[in-house]
Amino acid sequence: MNYVSINPGTYQAPSTDGFALGIVNGTSAPGFAWITGSCGPATAVASGGLFGYSTAGGTIAVGNSFLLPVPAGQTFSLAANILSGQPATPTIQFFYVGTGNPTAA
Repeated sequence: MNYVSINPGTYQAPSTDGFALGIVNGTSAPGFAWITGSCGPATAVASGGLFGYSTAGGTIAVGNSFLLPVPAGQTFSLAANILSGQPATPTIQFFYVGTGNPTAA
């Protein structure tokens, strides 16, 4: 398997099947973001950040991810959404993970 870091956007998958991996990490200060991915009828969503809760008066850092199947040659889209006006911005990463060697004859 091989992988490459990619930015949000729309892509054409190479000549082998693969996966789009999206990661949104928790933060050390209040902040929130969510990421989405789609390919054909499949849609994936993940969110992360630092969330407050009132029962104990504390906060919890939450990170999440998704793994979206991408068939060979199909178009897929990735998007990142960050809640504005927050002290921190969660780290967002996207990768395309190929499951074969597209140059093999």
